[in-house]
Amino acid sequence: MLLGDAWDEASLVKAKGGKEGVGRSVGHGGWVREWATLYPSAQISEEVQQGMMAVVEHGVVDAALAEAEAACLRRGAQLTELRRQVLRLVLEAGQPVGAYALLDRLRVKRPGAAPPTVYRALDFLLEHGLIHKVERLNAFIGCNSAVAHEHCEGRGHDHPHQFLICSRCGRTAELCNAGVATAIASAAASAGFMATRSMVEIEGLCEACAVR
Repeated sequence: MLLGDAWDEASLVKAKGGKEGVGRSVGHGGWVREWATLYPSAQISEEVQQGMMAVVEHGVVDAALAEAEAACLRRGAQLTELRRQVLRLVLEAGQPVGAYALLDRLRVKRPGAAPPTVYRALDFLLEHGLIHKVERLNAFIGCNSAVAHEHCEGRGHDHPHQFLICSRCGRTAELCNAGVATAIASAAASAGFMATRSMVEIEGLCEACAVR
């Protein structure tokens, strides 16, 4: 069987027995592996694989935007269309992206956009814990747990987070390990310093690059 155009995220869910949210647990590439498990005789071309992942990515980004908008409303803030567009661009990048790269992409829909336009939107998204700034790269990445941690006092980024940055391909993964934050706070306290916030950036090789 060759998988053609007659598929979408809903059909993938239906194929899994109607269990919603399966894709979020396996990740974007996992959908392709799920199809291979469901239909072991299927021939999935590279073009179709990319299309399948694009559909799932689009759905995941839309869901994240809806959650971000709801979180902003609960805080009495507004995710304007411009802020929403910038957040979408950050999320769609899938890895840290710089402000000027975002500006170039934003100009596709807003030809007159200027640097302050992007920076103001980024400041808002940072303030409300919807994105992170990776200082090592001077770039921005979506927060994996902004909604889950919106109860944190002040900003959503008050939750502990660490970044694993691949020095070869640039992929960046966000961790949220309270143990690391506790160790840092303990070490700081032993030096007579009260740590209020920490961000750890670790360079190395991601799993894919490490096996090359």
